[in-house]
Amino acid sequence: MQQKKLYWEITMQDEYLILSPTRTELLRIASVDILYIHADGNSSDLYLTNGEKQTISMQLGEIENTIKNQLKKTAVNLVRIGKSHIINRTYIYKIDTVKQHLILSVGNNGRSIDYNIFKVESKKPNHTFTLRDEHIYVCIEDISKDQLKALKEITEKM
Repeated sequence: MQQKKLYWEITMQDEYLILSPTRTELLRIASVDILYIHADGNSSDLYLTNGEKQTISMQLGEIENTIKNQLKKTAVNLVRIGKSHIINRTYIYKIDTVKQHLILSVGNNGRSIDYNIFKVESKKPNHTFTLRDEHIYVCIEDISKDQLKALKEITEKM
């Protein structure tokens, strides 16, 4: 009985982002489940902490506005850096401004993660996915030095 109550309390604290990837679909994603978002023109890929990737037909600016409008408490964790990324700063593992690397890390926390999805995505240029000790490490290399410095400053104030 205690576990159900704990689960209920955690769930009630989550905020959800509601997006329409296509005209016929709707996604409802807990903000804590978003690892990062990568945009490429008119579409964006949402990488989730469970290993899923969702592609939606929205530009990054539209997603950024949706985050600001829908999320009240957790919007501050989803930070836009540059023209192509929104990252969840909760999962920042390392910022290296010299090498221009941003590394995000997520552990399985008892959840089931489909690591094969990340292995397939590892072929994406400038995004490297590594599995080590049941943690997924994502290294994003296409972020400018100035953007990483700004992110580092914001993160230090967390």
